Amino acid sequence: MPITIQWDNTNQSVLLIAVSGLWSLEERNQTVEKAFAMIRSVDHPVHVMLDVSRNRFTPSNFLPLMYQAANERPASMSSVVIVTNRTLVRIVVNTFLKLYPSVTLNIHFVASILEARQYIVMLQRDHILQP
Repeated sequence: MPITIQWDNTNQSVLLIAVSGLWSLEERNQTVEKAFAMIRSVDHPVHVMLDVSRNRFTPSNFLPLMYQAANERPASMSSVVIVTNRTLVRIVVNTFLKLYPSVTLNIHFVASILEARQYIVMLQRDHILQP
């Protein structure tokens, strides 16, 4: 399966979406629907780890798809941590954020799943420490 989705921890505060190989727009749409349903099924903030480190495919209409997903995302979706070493992915996402300044997403890039988990722990700790 080119896209997998699962909780990354037992308290269901981190959702891991791993993308690899070729995938269809239908698979992408199903993944977004499932991810949003999973996030809405809990009553606390959820961080999303999007592992695209093994993905080699970006559809030509990726920016409009990102815009649609960003506008439909659950309010409890706290951040998106993207796992990639590909400069192109960073450029596309940063271009998206510049083209659509009304979309406010907390997006962070990391090089590995371990680094993503560490970053999310820091975000969760900082959230707890805030009044």
